[in-house]
Amino acid sequence: MTKPSARPSLPRRLAFAALTACATLAPLALAAELHLRRLAAAERPGVLAPHQRRHGLPVNGRTRSLKPGLDYVQVPGFGEIEGATVNSWGFHDAEPMLPRPPSTFGVAVIGDSMTYGTHVAWDQAWPAVLERRLTAPAPLGSIDVTNLGVSGYQLTEIEAAAREVALPLFAPDLLIYAAYSNDVSDMGLNQYRYQQRFPEACTSPESSDEVVPSFWLFPERLERWLRTRSSLVAELRFRRDLLRYDVLLPALERARERGGALATAARGLERAVPFFDPHLEICRRFRYGFVLLEAIAEVARERGVPLVIVEIPNLEHLDRGDPGSMHSFLASFAESHPDVPFVEPRTAIREEAARRGVPARDLYLGDADFHPTPLGHELLAAALAAPIQREVERAAQRRARRAASP
Repeated sequence: MTKPSARPSLPRRLAFAALTACATLAPLALAAELHLRRLAAAERPGVLAPHQRRHGLPVNGRTRSLKPGLDYVQVPGFGEIEGATVNSWGFHDAEPMLPRPPSTFGVAVIGDSMTYGTHVAWDQAWPAVLERRLTAPAPLGSIDVTNLGVSGYQLTEIEAAAREVALPLFAPDLLIYAAYSNDVSDMGLNQYRYQQRFPEACTSPESSDEVVPSFWLFPERLERWLRTRSSLVAELRFRRDLLRYDVLLPALERARERGGALATAARGLERAVPFFDPHLEICRRFRYGFVLLEAIAEVARERGVPLVIVEIPNLEHLDRGDPGSMHSFLASFAESHPDVPFVEPRTAIREEAARRGVPARDLYLGDADFHPTPLGHELLAAALAAPIQREVERAAQRRARRAASP
């Protein structure tokens, strides 16, 4: 009589089940990856691919992009107001002249709606005003400031725009990242309520001076590496963020506001599951933002293009003594990356507004819309002109040295 074979142990059964699942899902994942890459390869700036034409969003002038990290692009020809039409490349600017003439010094500006120029004409947005204030360094004959800001972009899309669009397609001599307070922390919640906790929540217990300690950044670096190399990972991350920021976290926010048993349940869920904790999520996004800033600086350095970070102040809080968490975050990055200049024009704007007798309220559009008015864009460009002119001169000298070297 044969002895019945022993049943495999639980760990072995689990391992076999995991291997079977991987073997089953791997071909499906590979097919999805190849399909998404094929669709992404058809995308060109200013030309909508077939899948984009099917899913265009005429209400806000955006369409989905499958290029890793880019998430969406603007539809050419879309205009919020008369004179604010997006050009054929999908940007709120004059038609670019590419390739740029050798006698022209090129500046590319990446950012969000504060750079794009929401509700103003393209030639009133601060990059266009800045171009008129800058002087081309000798012996160059002209200077061209290209506005590549996209309304709604956050740092994930801005990093992808630098990598996929600004540097390879526009080949600037100087790259400017115009940062705003919600580039990292906005996630469909009350950003001003939560982002003020950033310095405390994200400070290393070992060193109160380290806002984003390097030993915390491995998961974020791994996430960015996977996202930029796999269209499938980028798509899954996009869907995950939609679920988290547009559905789950706003629902928890509403539950807390209602009070009672719902608020108690929401607080318990936040404590039990880090996925739902907005404070931890804010901190994680600042860490991820630090990695994305590193990536922008690295890809610019590889192409020999100097990077300048400009902080766009919240004009509603222009007179506030505390500039906020985003300022601390950017200053921390600049301190650890001395080759990346950091320009903060808050004081210069405040002084110029006071000199003209203009209240801060006249610099932004309304109580619920903090985008700059044409006057706000003008004062912002005036405050940036001198520091950006210095960086233009330095970049022009580096360009001349490269041209003279054998």
